[in-house]
Amino acid sequence: MSYEYTITPQDGYLLYITSGVLDDVESLLACTGIALQEAMAKECNLLIDDRRLTINLSNLDATLTGEHLAEIDLQVMGIRIASVQSPENMELGRMFETVLTNRSLVFKVFEDRESAINWLNSD
Repeated sequence: MSYEYTITPQDGYLLYITSGVLDDVESLLACTGIALQEAMAKECNLLIDDRRLTINLSNLDATLTGEHLAEIDLQVMGIRIASVQSPENMELGRMFETVLTNRSLVFKVFEDRESAINWLNSD
């Protein structure tokens, strides 16, 4: 597995850009956990751009990730998470959206960064 990311502060949110191949839920939780911790510390929203990432995860992995993130109490923090996905990853992205939303996290998947930013900045 080769999974890389950068985290860059933007105006009102953190930009988390990923690339490479993601094929295990443990790596997803470890790397995403870092970005979420920064977002919570800065009390700002998070924009995840996965368009350069090949994701080899299952619907079960999405469910396990949702259960883990629900334990962090992100919903209490009021953090919004936008995820920009490539067409190849959109179906799994929608599964993550359903799982996380069902666990009271404010998470939405987008096809482009501009729409994601507009959503993060809306009330």
